[in-house]
Amino acid sequence: MNKILQFLLNIVDMKHKINIYKNLQKIFNKEINTVFDIGGHKGETSLDLLKRFKIKKIFIFEPVLESFKKMSNNLIKYQDKCEINEFNFALGEETKEILINKTIESSSSTINQINTQSNYYKRKNKILKFFFKNKNFQSKEKIKIKKASDFFDEYSFLSIDLMKIDTEGYEYFILNDLDEKIKKIKVIYFEHHYDFMIIKNYKFSQMHSLLNKNGFIKFYKSRMPFRKTFDYIYVNKEFFNDKI
Repeated sequence: MNKILQFLLNIVDMKHKINIYKNLQKIFNKEINTVFDIGGHKGETSLDLLKRFKIKKIFIFEPVLESFKKMSNNLIKYQDKCEINEFNFALGEETKEILINKTIESSSSTINQINTQSNYYKRKNKILKFFFKNKNFQSKEKIKIKKASDFFDEYSFLSIDLMKIDTEGYEYFILNDLDEKIKKIKVIYFEHHYDFMIIKNYKFSQMHSLLNKNGFIKFYKSRMPFRKTFDYIYVNKEFFNDKI
């Protein structure tokens, strides 16, 4: 049932994703030097990017072990075409171990608390119970988090072409921890939830303000099908002033 559900979700999201990649092509054309895929899940975004762009290096982060193993297996066929660096931990504000809320539909797993009283949760839980009978919506798994700014220091990045962040309500805290290092990033592609299922402890206005004050301008915005979730692309004016 999990595969059937994932297949249906992929069909629904296909047009939405194609529009995102078309906009990334407007920025990068066909070549990207360095990609950060934060919240790699099973490697879906990295695989899509590898099909559409010539990429030199990918740094991909996925803390949930089951998803990490599937991600690693899915990316094997591209190892001879791109330097792929895989990390079985999350990036965050501090280095620590924490329990993540794993959901039945694994792409919704989150470090944040889940509001089980929200209307969105109730609708989603009802749908998922149809596919996953007699299974709880969420469970717990211990994961590792590494402080994002420490990881940057460790690898001494001069620049990162594309940072994609899909961490189910934890995006702001990763970017905020980078402080001045965020200015080394050329393009940031992230999602933001406007539903109340995930308790984020920040608002989109804070994300927008953080990016603006560090020289980023909104380039693209699109709502995901059937969800109160939007994908955004922000570009760094220092690198792409001619495209905005």
